[in-house]
Amino acid sequence: MTIHSLLATASRGWRFALGLPLAVAVVSAMVSTMAATPAAAQTLTSIIKPGSPEIAATLCARLHALGVPGARVFDLGGDRVQVEHPAEPVPGLTPAMVNAVLTRPGHVSLHAAAAAPQEGYVSRPQPGGALGLVYIDPRPLMTTEHVERAEITDQLGPPSIHVLLTEAGGARLAEITSAHIGEMLAIVVDGTVVSAPRVMEPILGGSAMITGLDNTEDAMVLAALLTGGPLPEGTELLGSQLGSSGPDAVPTCTSD
Repeated sequence: MTIHSLLATASRGWRFALGLPLAVAVVSAMVSTMAATPAAAQTLTSIIKPGSPEIAATLCARLHALGVPGARVFDLGGDRVQVEHPAEPVPGLTPAMVNAVLTRPGHVSLHAAAAAPQEGYVSRPQPGGALGLVYIDPRPLMTTEHVERAEITDQLGPPSIHVLLTEAGGARLAEITSAHIGEMLAIVVDGTVVSAPRVMEPILGGSAMITGLDNTEDAMVLAALLTGGPLPEGTELLGSQLGSSGPDAVPTCTSD
């Protein structure tokens, strides 16, 4: 099937909402199919909306940070982006992880938080499956605009992320942590609290560590979202198909 027929298929209503299990199932099925597919069809092509050169660049940065090699992203115009990447599984990655960096909004923010109700705060489940609730100030103190890049640390033990901040972000974090000694701060990703540490001392030096994450896969996805930046709400994967535009097609950007 050609890319043109793929687009026609998508336009006939083959689409599914962000985050639904079907999205993972379709990508998983495509990757599984590759086990019995000749070597000539080694590329999985996906159509995503909305589209723009800026969104294409965000996707390239996310795929690079996740470690997906040889991905090509095309801004198709008409509010669509085309993503091509190897269909065979990459060691250490799963189809669900790739799908997450292609579609998740990735809005990451830092909030004042407390273990007990506070006026104006909203309740959220404790991260990591802990019992009880954490209460957060809905007004963000920092966002991904303060992040330069993020990566998984090599240390043993539970996964953690080293976040390098911009110059302005480092100064902002030092100011925030100095003002919240002994208090909680919550890291919120797309409305979900993923970590809620208590500040023991000011965080200086322009970088920070995110700890308390559930597993390495989630940590790798979060690092890619932080590095690449957010996507618009309502991002959708319209469909995926084995095949590519060919080696001579010129992408907007690549993950290499």
